[in-house]
Amino acid sequence: MLIDADLFFDIMAHGLIWLGPNLPTLQNSYLGWIVAGPIPNQSGCLNVSLFSQSQSVDELFPKFWQLEEVSTKRFLSPEDKL
Repeated sequence: MLIDADLFFDIMAHGLIWLGPNLPTLQNSYLGWIVAGPIPNQSGCLNVSLFSQSQSVDELFPKFWQLEEVSTKRFLSPEDKL
């Protein structure tokens, strides 16, 4: 779930659980518990992802629905074309 930074602290509720050094912290929110912080990595493999988008949601939604729209064009197999 993505939450606008302007709203982040508005959804925080009372309740914080610190699990210890090098472990995640649990923060209660009006949407449920948020888990944040380090997680011990036994495998030595680290995956990191970043997505940045500068277009407004109003511009992106029409494109999303256009991509999700079911095509009405019928594709024929070579046998059907005969």
